[in-house]
Amino acid sequence: MHDESKIVLNCPECDAAIYEMIDWFKRSDFVCQVCGKGLTAAQFAPMIADLEQAIDTRLDEMISDQPHAGCCGKKSTCC
Repeated sequence: MHDESKIVLNCPECDAAIYEMIDWFKRSDFVCQVCGKGLTAAQFAPMIADLEQAIDTRLDEMISDQPHAGCCGKKSTCC
């Protein structure tokens, strides 16, 4: 499900923004489009795991109609 979402993460080598699908960051190896350095899924794994957990949590909240931490930081439906 998450593999269809496009995200932006910074290259650990040159700090350039990389806009790609989540699945692209999970490939065993790939190249930064800006600096051309080789990258691996392991370099992005912690960030991808955090993003997927946040997406799952929010989907669960939406399905069960639970309030989430809105723009004011409180459990509300303001956002």
